[in-house]
Amino acid sequence: MNKKLQIFISSTFTDLKEERQTAVEAILDAGHIPAGMELFKAGKSQMKTIRKWIDDSDVYMLILGGRYGSIEKESGLSYTELEYRYALSKDMPVFAIVLNDCFLHIKASSYSTDNIFETKNKLKYNSFKKFVKTNVVRFASNIDQISSNIHLQLNDIMNDKNYNLIGWIKGNSIDSSSSLLPPNIITSLDSTHFICTDINMPICPQCFLSIKKLTPVPIEKSGYFSCRVCGYTSHATKREVASYPYDNP
Repeated sequence: MNKKLQIFISSTFTDLKEERQTAVEAILDAGHIPAGMELFKAGKSQMKTIRKWIDDSDVYMLILGGRYGSIEKESGLSYTELEYRYALSKDMPVFAIVLNDCFLHIKASSYSTDNIFETKNKLKYNSFKKFVKTNVVRFASNIDQISSNIHLQLNDIMNDKNYNLIGWIKGNSIDSSSSLLPPNIITSLDSTHFICTDINMPICPQCFLSIKKLTPVPIEKSGYFSCRVCGYTSHATKREVASYPYDNP
């Protein structure tokens, strides 16, 4: 059975927007599901929310550029480093794509900004980068290498029998009458729309992410939704059914 993995993308944000978008497109192109910090609201519960999403993901990937990131006050570490260390503590595949110095200098010369290299927390950044390089890591010297490295690493992960990856499985690839159906199998594929029975909200049929995570507009008010990850836009009806595991108690 073909399995779609949920990939949590971690990075600093404002300096790596293009690289994150490239990662999202590469993950979708590989047939998997991207998730990341764009889905979260800032606030005291931010780290708690991030940890839940990491828990619910199958793979964690870090894109490390030249910035350390926003600092979490209690720990004194960046949110990016906290995410990375938390993912390492879980029984899940973790890998990083590190942008090399040549890539970063080209970015700095292409953009009239000083937002590419860390200045305020340089020691913490260097320490974090050194730590990341002791684990699974691939290096990128240009934007295309981010995409190719993601494909290579996800292929290695899919072929690694040491991981018990849950992922998503399409309902038409298994006998839907089976009493052993796991909760993350979409059981209705007879249309282009899906509704989560637990939260009565639409699921994007392109990347299978709950639209509740992506837009505040309820289906009852508009009947339309747009996925901010893959851009899919459609009208949703309440007759289609799907099972979505991430909002279960």
